[in-house]
Amino acid sequence: YNYTGKWDEAEAAARFYAVTGLRAETFLAMSHFNEAPGLRLRKAGTANPCRVLLYEDPLIPMFEKDLPRNAEYIAHYTALAEQFAAWAADVPAMAPQYGAYAALGRALVTKCRWRGAAAAAVRGKDRAAAAALLPLADENIAALTALRDAWYAQWMDTNKPFGFEVLEIRLGGVRARFETAKKRMAAFAAGKLEDIPELCCEQLPVLTDADGAFLCRNLWANLASASCVGKSFG
Repeated sequence: YNYTGKWDEAEAAARFYAVTGLRAETFLAMSHFNEAPGLRLRKAGTANPCRVLLYEDPLIPMFEKDLPRNAEYIAHYTALAEQFAAWAADVPAMAPQYGAYAALGRALVTKCRWRGAAAAAVRGKDRAAAAALLPLADENIAALTALRDAWYAQWMDTNKPFGFEVLEIRLGGVRARFETAKKRMAAFAAGKLEDIPELCCEQLPVLTDADGAFLCRNLWANLASASCVGKSFG
């Protein structure tokens, strides 16, 4: 705030640069990960859609009705990944932090590509489309591994080692589920399975209220499995 008591964004950015030597826009852009296209927020509360997209089970798209705009998410997170990768290259001192956000953007892009195509292939009984998704499962596994490595670099650069195991366990769970998803999709593509029930179940709104606003359910335990619905949302 300036001497008049009013917020002056340009002045605040200049002060931030004077104190840190860093551009304020790079930090403000971190919030864009949770500004998903089409998202309507409630008047009270916060929302973390990028966490929902990251940790949603690839075989049980529990939140596909709440976050349905996969093509728009892909464009949104592609732009963020490219921007943070450029900032990481420009500012070596901040490379661990900016690089982690770039890796997050890339992981979200590959995840949204999967969630936009996997259920549609199975529900449409399109075995050729299912076969084409097998390399994408590998891409997701690689992107999650890269994100784990980037988060490790960031964490060890700024924190004590304690606590990183939580992130590694969470990402490891999504990675393992993609390994299973690839096996299930391969079996369906080969005609060994007539269906993949997890992907064919009717999906209902979980994180959207009656007015179409997005609810705050940011805890990993609420997102990782449909088995948590009764406990977390009841």
